Amino acid sequence: MNEAEKLVSIGMPTRNHANSIRHALDSLLAQTYKNLELIIVDGASTDETQKICEKYQKQDSRIRYIRKEENGGMVKDLAATLSEARGEYFMWAADDDWWDKRFIEKTLESLESSPNHDVAMSHFSERGTLEYSPAKISGIFEHDFTNKSHYQVYSKMIKAKMNPVFFHGLYRREFLSRLYQRLMPDCIDGFTIFTCEAALATNFYSVKEVLYSKYKNPVPITLRHAFIGKLHARPLAYTNYIFIMLAWLLSSPNIPLARKHLIFIPWVRQLWHHKRKILNELFI
Repeated sequence: MNEAEKLVSIGMPTRNHANSIRHALDSLLAQTYKNLELIIVDGASTDETQKICEKYQKQDSRIRYIRKEENGGMVKDLAATLSEARGEYFMWAADDDWWDKRFIEKTLESLESSPNHDVAMSHFSERGTLEYSPAKISGIFEHDFTNKSHYQVYSKMIKAKMNPVFFHGLYRREFLSRLYQRLMPDCIDGFTIFTCEAALATNFYSVKEVLYSKYKNPVPITLRHAFIGKLHARPLAYTNYIFIMLAWLLSSPNIPLARKHLIFIPWVRQLWHHKRKILNELFI
């Protein structure tokens, strides 16, 4: 390993994903960029996840497996992986996704060559099987944000069309630690608000290769994650979301004051686009 290579930290929260985590770990450990650490935070799994992770940890010294005795929830587990990281760069990794072996190499090259960008992400695909297979890809999604303005990227992110893909990009850890200091708002679609804040706080770099594949789980996220189900079951769930988003962005310490005015027009468009949903929540 080249001593000049910078450490990349990977944070993987997991819970009861014994059926998928092997595939995710195999693709991360096969990266061409070798100077990495993989931090797994297990939210009190009751299946074979612990056994699998401990086996991988014995085989590869780059892995640190941390088991929690209680399930504190995904938002806190994401924070736990980030707080354990030592690398200059950091990425969150889902325990059912797949990465091309050049993913870290290419995203890191992009950030190293472009100091004005704090996150890089490749094009991506979706698939319906836990094990990656090109034949099982259901769609390829491209983006071109590298030279776009904060307003242009934010206008895309607020529509949730590209979310939460840039959540799983490679970040400069110092920037991400500031961005995630408040965790995520206590409402539905917190990932969307996170990427909106990121879009207004920094620049996004698009790597124009398909190097990431997201598993399209047939089970709704509200059933897979109890806390998300509870958020969606709350009265006025969407109404609260749209106004919490506005307050969250306006109060962000990461968005420069000179950019705060960019928040309003895309937000008002979202409010107007979903006015029927909001009115139904308020009056029906």
